[in-house]
Amino acid sequence: MADNHSNTSSTLHLAVNNRLAQYLKTQLIDEALQHSKVVPTPQVMTWSTWWQQWQQVLLLRGDLSLSELPKKVLSDFEATLVWEALLQETHVSPLLNLSQTAKKIHQAWLFFNEYASEQQLQQAFHTEELRLFLNLKERYQQKLEEACWWDSAIQMQQRLKWLKKGHFPAQVILHGFDELTPYLKHWCEQLQQSGSRIELAEQAGVASVTESLCVATNPVFEAQQAALWATKQLSSTSQHPRIAIVAPDIAEVAPQLVTALDELLLEREGQPLKTHQRHWQPSRFYNVSLGQRLSELPIVQNALQTLKLFSSEQAVSFNEFSQWLNSAYSVGELMPRQEFDARLRQWQWPRFKLSELLVRVQASSSIRMPDPLYRLLKNSRPGIYSASKVSLQQFYELAVQLLEQTEWAKSAANGALSSQAFQQKQAFEQALLSFSAMHFTEESQGFRGWLRLLNRFVAEQLHQPQSYAQAPIQIMGMLEAGGQSFDAIWIMGMTSQSWPREAKPNPFLPMKLQRELGVPRADAQRELDYALALTNRLATSATQVVWSYHKTRDGRPMLLSPVIESRRHQLKTFQIESYQTLAEQAFAQRVPLLWIADQQAPEVTQGDKVPGGSGILDAQRKCPLMAFFDYRLGARNQLQDVDEGVPKNLLGTLVHEVLEHFWREVESSSRLLTMTDAELQDKLTVLIEEAMLSWQQYFNDHYLQLERQRILTLLLDWLALEKQRPPFRVIGFEKEFLLEISGIRFQLKLDRIDEIDGDSFILDYKTGKASAKDLLKQPIEAPQLAVYLHAISEQVSGLGYALLHSDDGVKFNTLVEDEGIMIKDRSQTVFAKLAAKPDSPFEGMSWSQFLEDLKTQISELANAIRCGEASAQFAKEDDLRFAGSLLALRLPEVKQQMAAH
Repeated sequence: MADNHSNTSSTLHLAVNNRLAQYLKTQLIDEALQHSKVVPTPQVMTWSTWWQQWQQVLLLRGDLSLSELPKKVLSDFEATLVWEALLQETHVSPLLNLSQTAKKIHQAWLFFNEYASEQQLQQAFHTEELRLFLNLKERYQQKLEEACWWDSAIQMQQRLKWLKKGHFPAQVILHGFDELTPYLKHWCEQLQQSGSRIELAEQAGVASVTESLCVATNPVFEAQQAALWATKQLSSTSQHPRIAIVAPDIAEVAPQLVTALDELLLEREGQPLKTHQRHWQPSRFYNVSLGQRLSELPIVQNALQTLKLFSSEQAVSFNEFSQWLNSAYSVGELMPRQEFDARLRQWQWPRFKLSELLVRVQASSSIRMPDPLYRLLKNSRPGIYSASKVSLQQFYELAVQLLEQTEWAKSAANGALSSQAFQQKQAFEQALLSFSAMHFTEESQGFRGWLRLLNRFVAEQLHQPQSYAQAPIQIMGMLEAGGQSFDAIWIMGMTSQSWPREAKPNPFLPMKLQRELGVPRADAQRELDYALALTNRLATSATQVVWSYHKTRDGRPMLLSPVIESRRHQLKTFQIESYQTLAEQAFAQRVPLLWIADQQAPEVTQGDKVPGGSGILDAQRKCPLMAFFDYRLGARNQLQDVDEGVPKNLLGTLVHEVLEHFWREVESSSRLLTMTDAELQDKLTVLIEEAMLSWQQYFNDHYLQLERQRILTLLLDWLALEKQRPPFRVIGFEKEFLLEISGIRFQLKLDRIDEIDGDSFILDYKTGKASAKDLLKQPIEAPQLAVYLHAISEQVSGLGYALLHSDDGVKFNTLVEDEGIMIKDRSQTVFAKLAAKPDSPFEGMSWSQFLEDLKTQISELANAIRCGEASAQFAKEDDLRFAGSLLALRLPEVKQQMAAH
């Protein structure tokens, strides 16, 4: 650094980025205070800040007239939209992503203006991409000229022309610039011609540097080693240490790094974990120079969802509404909204209108909407947002009004907004205001059209939360670290994949020309040279330098960067230290478990009803502890998934409903046989239409038509199979029973009862897989069918399943007393044959004895439930995979105990 000029007010210190500018300003003030108690504020800024101040001074002095300025200077986002509109007018291939293509074309335009000339483009070989760019370039320039707009490229060219108006610093010192761009070179030349002195500050290299290489097994381990090293430096360096952790891709390493730092700082410095802070505060020990996209912040996502949901008269998806309900920033208390969400899932509405939801809730006695949400929906007027066209200013006013009405981010789940959330809310409000001032202020479109543009705009805005700028540990990218000096520095992520950066030439400019002109990211050799220069700078920025890389990432092998490989001979081996996460420490300090076989649950009071019907009996058979957790404690009542397609249980319900109404009218097989195929199709079509009436508001017509045809084909196939049966009459339709078995009551619904020669036949509809042969297993594996025997007093000649599946077809799967009761095929099991078979478990047993045995087994299962038997015993682990209480069952420990005994 040029010390003889560093304290003069006429010296401008130009930094390559804001982080370096902040560091330089602090350093210069500290140096000046060593010689004087009062010092002038040094001029330290970035190049873009200097341009803004310089232009403002010219305007105030009158050297620059307002008439020389455009109506508007477009942001890069606005300019990209102009390119996108031109692309749409060109009718390019529909396979192109217009948004991404427009960004690349805008980048080509910026590179062209700074690096190339019109003559160079014309002399280059014209590819299809270059021809498209040249065509759009002319129209883009014409568009901006007609509107009196500039973009950043035109603005820079105009500013460089204005330099002759003067007002320059006596001396300029450039800090952290590893290369000078054409614009910056031209600026320096102009200032030198006007008498300014230009110096390129040389980093004060450290005389004695200790360099090490840390080879980590994976990215997490690498981050843990870097965090361990950094926290140790806090106490081993100067009183005010400057420690840096640098990486080519800071966004990739920051999550693991911050996690490790938080754990270590809790242990060594008492800094509370963020999850334990009621009101978030930035760490005073480290600062992460990493902005996050606004669209990734939960509070901003909630704002955008609010604008979308409550401005629409169209159907919204349940999943999006559910996400809004469960946000900490929606209206009202969180717990009632979560309860409402859980109840709403039971309706299985994949899409619905909010107005219809309100009507349905008002008519229902089983579900309650939280009062703040109820008032909001009752008073909402989405019609004001459905106007055909509104201006951008009108959109802004409507959006602000809607956010106020919905009380967006008025508070958080635990009360007032934290400092971090408040900053994020302000950032979104500022982004919304900036969006309202864009170049298309005179255009008009629908509210939702503006909202789509706002979503895109917000996705490109970065938010950097406030932090302690003077924190001793600075986490930053490679470019930000350039030009600074530290007590110790760790550069991580030095893999060949990350450093040097990959060459990414712009596809709309000639590749050869880009390489010749030195356009950024255009050439692998350029990136290597750039990486070498920056690496050498970092290698002399501290007395202690550690380079690191990980050998594997996501199972893929990683190689050391060639830039570091070339200097590996001079690097010491970094000594790896052991690291234990907080979870590992807690596990190591755990108290040994004392295994107590508590197999007794509270008994069920005599006469009480148990939940789940026959389901609890099946669960008791599979695992008594699962039955207790899932049914008696309600663990199975978890959040139901709501998919965009028709849920399986809804299809099953529809099949039940259509067949119930069909047999209530047709009644018998004799009537069925008299009906022609056309009559059957007409009747089923009507019944399906009626059953699917409520579906029309959730699914589009095309999807419903496909479902109608699929279900119609399935039911026609089923009735064709029913025609092959011996004569029967349907006497029971979705019949409900309240049975008392072994002193406790069960609520049951029997799908269908047929009468065959005076006896009853039990049928259960299934749209999945099931086998009546499970009744023959010991112990019983089909309690649902067997429990129905307790509900029927008449003689039962058979029982089984009616299987209807679009992929597997339709078939019966039944167990009957003797032949002649059902269709004679492989789906029928005849008990009389089993009883007559030597060495059969049922040899010599009568059908009535078999049915009584089934009833007895059901009574024993019911008695076990009543007595509170809840042992952790199971025959097949696969029986437990859908348990709602799977984690509570603690299968590893249970299997270990079962193996020991």
